[in-house]
Amino acid sequence: MDYNKCLDLIHEVQKRDWKLVFSDGTTQILRFPLVGATCDECADEKITIEVEVLTLIRQRTKIPVPDIYSWGLAAGNPLSLGAFILMEFIQGVSANHFLRDAETAATTQHFELDFDQIGSLPTPTTSFPALIRPLTWKVHNIAQTGGGLLLVTERKGSQLPPSIYFQYVLGQDWEQLIRQSNSVTGPYNAEMRYTSFKVLKSLVPRMVNGGYDRGPFKLICDDFGLASLILKSKDDLTVVEVVDLEWSYIGPAQLFTSAPWWLLQDRPINVEWDCDDHQPPNVAARYFKYLEMYKRVLEEEESKRPGHEKKQVSKLIRWSEDSGAMWLHMLLSCGFNDTYSFPFTQLRQHVGIDKWKSLRWKVNQEEVETFVTQKTTHLEQYDQEVARMEVDKASVDCGEVSREDFIAGHRRIHSTRYIRRKTNIPVPRVYAYGRSQLCRHATELQVFIIMEQIKGQPLTRKALETSLEPRRRLFLQQLVDVFAELRKVPFTRGGSLMPSNDEDIELDSPLDIVGAFSIRKNELQAAGYTASRILTTSAKEFLDEQLYILQRLWTMPCKDLDREQAEREEFAQQFICQPEILDRICIGPTAQSFFLAHPDLRPGNILVDDELNICGIIDWEYTASVPQCASAPPTWITGNDSGLADLPSEFACVLSSMKEKSRYHSQLAAEWASRDPLTWSLSHILIDPAELDFVFWESLMPNITGLCDIPIPNDEQLQADVDRRFAQYLDESNLNVEGREEEIQRLLQQARATIDQLKRGTVAHS
Repeated sequence: MDYNKCLDLIHEVQKRDWKLVFSDGTTQILRFPLVGATCDECADEKITIEVEVLTLIRQRTKIPVPDIYSWGLAAGNPLSLGAFILMEFIQGVSANHFLRDAETAATTQHFELDFDQIGSLPTPTTSFPALIRPLTWKVHNIAQTGGGLLLVTERKGSQLPPSIYFQYVLGQDWEQLIRQSNSVTGPYNAEMRYTSFKVLKSLVPRMVNGGYDRGPFKLICDDFGLASLILKSKDDLTVVEVVDLEWSYIGPAQLFTSAPWWLLQDRPINVEWDCDDHQPPNVAARYFKYLEMYKRVLEEEESKRPGHEKKQVSKLIRWSEDSGAMWLHMLLSCGFNDTYSFPFTQLRQHVGIDKWKSLRWKVNQEEVETFVTQKTTHLEQYDQEVARMEVDKASVDCGEVSREDFIAGHRRIHSTRYIRRKTNIPVPRVYAYGRSQLCRHATELQVFIIMEQIKGQPLTRKALETSLEPRRRLFLQQLVDVFAELRKVPFTRGGSLMPSNDEDIELDSPLDIVGAFSIRKNELQAAGYTASRILTTSAKEFLDEQLYILQRLWTMPCKDLDREQAEREEFAQQFICQPEILDRICIGPTAQSFFLAHPDLRPGNILVDDELNICGIIDWEYTASVPQCASAPPTWITGNDSGLADLPSEFACVLSSMKEKSRYHSQLAAEWASRDPLTWSLSHILIDPAELDFVFWESLMPNITGLCDIPIPNDEQLQADVDRRFAQYLDESNLNVEGREEEIQRLLQQARATIDQLKRGTVAHS
């Protein structure tokens, strides 16, 4: 079963079932993207595409598809369960064990749908802002296994011809080959994959069907096969429903009318299909037998349907077989990941083994050697880091290292690597990390990390203040680009980044969100307080968690704290917690998108050159996903910090001028331009509760006049609250002496008696 499918537990063999049966006998099915198998940033798009394709097929064909009763995005789910579809349920059996005219009938009807542009499906039903590029099964699979920035790639322009689109899709495999650290198994394998990919790329132009180069384009579903058909029963093979159409998009006609890969209900790139010594696997004979059956049934079906007398579909399928394009199509849909895969071996044999070898030898050998050296180094680093991580995990399993220390040791590594892999933000490369005895005479193990040294010096306030306006503007433009890059990786939950699989942590495995561990939680734990790590699924939960940290942080004992300062802190806490104030940042009870934030983005963590060009962003260990309403630039940008009076207006001007650069820049400009000084102050305090006293009195209070009408507690109230806090601290620390006078007097008497005995003993000894 395809692990990327939504949870459709009726039509699959899983035992968990979200089937809803109502009192009137109506049965519906509730589906969610499978957590862990679907990228968080793709869940909404995956759901909306299925809604759009089911609506389109229902409106424009007679293919039976389930009726949709309701659907929603993650932000609109009141239960914080993510994106969902509630649809009709029809009893039946899967057709994955049958090959009859049911599949071919659906194929011919699908072919009747024409489109004038390659890309994502239009979204008139959902109004979802989908990118132009299609979300395919392959590109999602590459992103899940660490293949690079494929989900945010966007093709511009319309009328994209198939030849250019095929090169674009192969470019996704190239990105995986380059970016994934373990994409090769050794020097020979690296050389083979590089040269074979270059040959494959050169063959694309000759495998484009000129008859459909300008369209019309067709509806493609990467996961459409026999298992997508629900039959009435094992005896009655009438198709009653077509399901699992989430990986749908608009593509070249020759992709739709290619010899299908799904005839044996298994993707031909799986290891069971691999060819040894260029010999086909045992299943190959069965595949070709079923292919002949499929072509025969398809021709029979076309002859029955009006308008298909020319048998366009069956002719194109035969063309794909005769030209060898069917093997290219399988690689485009499933992925180029192994030169021993069944479709790749078949394509090589179609071209000719000797000709293929000659084409490989024509590839620039200097490029090959450079690639082999680079990938071999990456593979060695990968193996070392995985081995080191397994040792660290074994230390956790046997109790030598606590889970908290393990997480702390790997947080910075995984956050930095994730940012480097998913965005274009300049961050240092991690070379090595682990736990070791770093000092010669020390016995304790220490966590360490060895990373790339980025050329540049830490940004200083003086450099910003004294730089010329054009140079400072260029710096702000680059900083806005950094914030926009962080918007490219949304999440449905709030927390810290960690590997998604504790049992088998792999270097390029997708990361998951766990309960956040922040700078302030670290301070609380160091002071002996319990700092819970809650995984937040809504802005409201995030708010409650941050307010809890704020209250615990500001009730900790402080040396030489006078009453006036304590009253200032108490007043700030009470003011911030007023519902009327919290409503200013539009926090509702439902979920919303979360985005990565660098909570310690002070000037010193931005490395620049002499021209104020950003060379790198460092110190990502406390990176966390925060709700959209709480995301904000640092205080020295928004004016909530002293010393850079003109910077906020300059930043606002730069942000506004860049709103057309991308949809992420547009989102930032629209969102941040609408915030007033009070909202900025609240956002900063929520992100870092330690900023409460400074931000509240230096920035928030001067702007509060006229914004709200909150009653200010009188002196008696403040004094009572301060006394309550002090008494609570004494109780928690077991320092409250009330009612213990007799015990204290007894201890004093014992102490005096002991001192007297010591004195007498000393005198006697003398």
